[in-house]
Amino acid sequence: SEIGDIDKISVSERRDPKDESIMSYYAFIVRMIKSKQPDAKIFLMTIPYSSTLPEERIKREDELSEAIRKFAEKTKNTYVLDFRKYAPVFDEKFNDTFFIGGHMTPAGYLLMAKFTMSYIDYIIRNNHEDFNQAGFIGTPLSYR
Repeated sequence: SEIGDIDKISVSERRDPKDESIMSYYAFIVRMIKSKQPDAKIFLMTIPYSSTLPEERIKREDELSEAIRKFAEKTKNTYVLDFRKYAPVFDEKFNDTFFIGGHMTPAGYLLMAKFTMSYIDYIIRNNHEDFNQAGFIGTPLSYR
């Protein structure tokens, strides 16, 4: 699928059924979540950089990562775990250690879970005003 033109994609409008781009599906999923819980906090992830992939694939993943970043910028309460920029490079040594048969090993999934937990913690600590009422999401309560 095409990545899609992020400037033409909206979370507030219904998805154009003719638009089968990746980002139109991201918008559809976020819209569905927001329809059930408008104050939901959403975390999107970029694909970690892998130096073992063909150049064409690396370029496409770079473009998708940029689209995800732009989507989050224009979508309220949406944050990016930017593994493309901040995770270790998935090079041959990394792959030999944490992958087998094209999938991560249990140790690889554990490592990614720890990256994810650490990154979410970082985002919350650096955007504390966005998250100080998170315990009340989905309830009629508010501290203020």
